[in-house]
Amino acid sequence: MAGFCVLGFLVLAAAAAEFGAGDEKVSREDQRGEREEDKAAMGFLMMPTYITREVSKANIPLETIWNYIDYMDAYKDFTLNPVSYAEPALRAFVDELHANGQHYIQILDPECSFQNLSSGAHVAHWTGDNKATWEDLQYSVASVLNSGIFGVPMVGADICGFAGNTTEELCNHWMQLGAFYPFARSHAETLSNSQEPYLWESVAISSRKALGLQYHLLAYMYTLMYEAHTRGFPIARPLFFGFPEDSMTFTVSHQFVLGNGIMVSPVLSPDPTSVNAYLPEGICYDMFDFSNKWRGYESLCLEWNSTHATNSLGPCNCL
Repeated sequence: MAGFCVLGFLVLAAAAAEFGAGDEKVSREDQRGEREEDKAAMGFLMMPTYITREVSKANIPLETIWNYIDYMDAYKDFTLNPVSYAEPALRAFVDELHANGQHYIQILDPECSFQNLSSGAHVAHWTGDNKATWEDLQYSVASVLNSGIFGVPMVGADICGFAGNTTEELCNHWMQLGAFYPFARSHAETLSNSQEPYLWESVAISSRKALGLQYHLLAYMYTLMYEAHTRGFPIARPLFFGFPEDSMTFTVSHQFVLGNGIMVSPVLSPDPTSVNAYLPEGICYDMFDFSNKWRGYESLCLEWNSTHATNSLGPCNCL
C-alpha cells in the first residue's frame, strides 16, 4: 500500500516488581480502602461527582460521563430514580460537568428492532459484559474489529473488565489499549472493586500518556468517523483491510490499524519482556519519539527494559 501507513501501540508497562512493594504498596492499599469507604457513604449520584473530581486532580483526560442504567426508575427508559438521581441534584452535577467543558450522556437499554438499517449507523455499542481477565483483554481486539466490519464502527470493550476484580497490571495494559478503541469507556459492575485509573500511579501515567495522545489525534479520529459515516469503513481495522496484498497480515489478530495511519500493537499478557509486531509495507515511526523508526515487511520484537515504565514506545506512523 503506497503512501501513509502505520505501526502500533508498543507500550511496555513496568513489570510486576516495578508496580510498588513494601511500605509504599501498603500505603497505596490503605488509600484505596479509604476511597472505597468514602464512596460507600455516597449515593449513586455522588459517586460520578467524586470520580470526575479525582480524575481531574490526577490530570487524566475525561470528556464524557456515560451514565449506566442505575439512574432509571425501575429500569424504565427516560425516567430518573427519585432517590439516588433526584432531578435537582442531577442538574447540579451536569452543570458542573458543562462548566468544565465535559459532557453527560445517559445510556439507554431499549428493546429496539432495526430493519433494513444497521444499528451502527445510529448509535455506539460496547462488546458486552466482559471479565477482568487477560483472556478478555486479548479477545477485545477481535471483538472491536469484527464489530467494525459488521457495520458498527463506534465500538469498544469495557476497559479493565466489567465482571470480577481487575489488577493494577491488567488495568494498566488495558488502559494503554482501550484509549484507542473507537469508543473508549471504563466500566465495572457494582460488586467489583473500584478500578478508576487514578487509584494506581502506573495506570494514571499510562492513562495520561495514551489518552493524551488520543486527544492530539482527535482531528484524525473525526475524519475516520466521517469516513465511516459516508463510506462505511471501520474506524479500527484489521491489518489485512489496509494491506490486502500482504498475506502475512491475514493471521494477525493482536494488532489493528486506526484508519490507514495509526497501527496499535498492545501488550496482551502479564509480565511482558517484549512486544511482537508485524510491520507491513512502509517506514514506521514511533509516535512518542520520531527518532525511532523501522522498515516494514518484517516482524519486530522490542525487548522490555525498566526505562519504558514511564517512557514507553507507542503507536507509530509509517511513510
